[in-house]
Amino acid sequence: MSKNTLSQPPEIATPPTPAPCKKIALIQPIIKDGNSLGIQKSPTGIQSLAGQFIKTPHEVRLFHSEEGVALDKSLAEFTPDIVGISTMTPSFPAGRRIAQTVKATRKDIVIILGGWHASGCVAAYNKGQETESLGEILREDSPFDYVFSGEGELALPEIVDKIARGESITEIPGIGFRDTEGIRLNTAHRIRDLNVLEDPSWEGLNHNIYRDKRTRNLDLSVHAKRACRFNCGFCSTPTVYGRGISSFTPSRAIEYILKLISEKSPEVITFTDEDFFANMKWVEELVTIMEERGFGETVKVDIDTFASINDLLRMDEELLKRMKKVGFGSFTIGIESFNAKTLKKYNKEPMIRAMLTSEQKESGRDLSDLYFECAQKAIDKAQRNGILVCGDYIIGNFGESREEVLEGFAKFSELKGLLIAYIPLFTPFPGTALWKEAYESGKIKRLPNGDMDWESFNASFGAFTTEYGDMEKFRDELELRFYTSVRYISDMLEAIKTRPELLPMFEGRFSRFREVFANNQPPQNSPGCQLK
Repeated sequence: MSKNTLSQPPEIATPPTPAPCKKIALIQPIIKDGNSLGIQKSPTGIQSLAGQFIKTPHEVRLFHSEEGVALDKSLAEFTPDIVGISTMTPSFPAGRRIAQTVKATRKDIVIILGGWHASGCVAAYNKGQETESLGEILREDSPFDYVFSGEGELALPEIVDKIARGESITEIPGIGFRDTEGIRLNTAHRIRDLNVLEDPSWEGLNHNIYRDKRTRNLDLSVHAKRACRFNCGFCSTPTVYGRGISSFTPSRAIEYILKLISEKSPEVITFTDEDFFANMKWVEELVTIMEERGFGETVKVDIDTFASINDLLRMDEELLKRMKKVGFGSFTIGIESFNAKTLKKYNKEPMIRAMLTSEQKESGRDLSDLYFECAQKAIDKAQRNGILVCGDYIIGNFGESREEVLEGFAKFSELKGLLIAYIPLFTPFPGTALWKEAYESGKIKRLPNGDMDWESFNASFGAFTTEYGDMEKFRDELELRFYTSVRYISDMLEAIKTRPELLPMFEGRFSRFREVFANNQPPQNSPGCQLK
């Protein structure tokens, strides 16, 4: 009788040693409001980063505030081990000052700079546009230990784990740093499937600061798609995300919106997607789910998003009607310019040519006139289906005289039915297609020490010197001119007659004007307006 022999169990690999718990502070300095914008958007970037730590032992807290004593005190009480600072270009100096204050308290704290400015400066360096902006981030006296470019949700937990274990992070994709051999940069990886990500976190944020100062409505942001089909010369989106749209599924986006509604009770949800209509089937599925979940009936919230003129012209009107019914109230469209040479510089010509009729293409007419017709047709289509349009129009572009700016803006102001406008100053950002020209122009504002004046890279203030003089004042004058024009007053009063529910929006906007333009007078020959 043979003896039973027990087989040996397979060798089990020793699991990695759990990383010690670390405290991570994720900071986004608040950018000063422009005069008419009236709203501070929630920091979706650092919120998404923080959300990825829900299944880790680490503690994360979000800080979205102005620099100063209150922030310094909150950070000191939290005692972080690692600090991530995310900035746009105009908030970079504030981010650097925050980092310097933190570093002065504890030299061992690891500080990483990420966000759109960091990604843009890395892109400018890699493209050979210039080396100054990245060099400023990573110079020897910098408080930043590392710079991170691109999407960081998958990388940051790995970075924190490695730092916690005392391991090097210099090989992680997206990380940049300076060593004895100079600046070293690792290529960033795209996140192609956003569904692998956890929901954004609100830990440490006061959601009530995201109320529209004109209406007092709580307006919270949802970012369901990244990147854009288009490649506009002034836009930083290709710099940060590259090409190719990535997205959450429509059902995932709706579940997050319902979670926000349940927990925060917003009056408005804004999709901040760079290209919301990139996939029309995605939009149709989203709307179908919203219909099934009772949006517009039992679920009451206004939905805003961005759209291109191309999108509106190709969109089925039945879909527009359905979108209105489930709560979509307004689309922001990028008109940008009515100057033909500026449209070409912005790389808008291919977009415009794609939406022209055969008759328009063969007419030989000026590109800006054809574009005006397309914009008006798109606005009419949206208005016909009960959706407001906010038109973006950029002023102060390179190569435009004051007369050309005024001529193009007058055409913009003539767009019938356009009841909301956002009027930014042309602001070149590192890494964009137009950055090299801007950088080499010698017109960028600089500080007494020679550094670029990044705080002036705010679309309300003006980043470079022009023949127009005070760009902020010039922009404000044009905005007042838009909202006090005969065309605008007429369209506004007609809108109130047919849609009285719009009255609070107009009242809030003009109240905001009286607040921020207290020392300004409407342009001569423009009618005053008193809403009744």
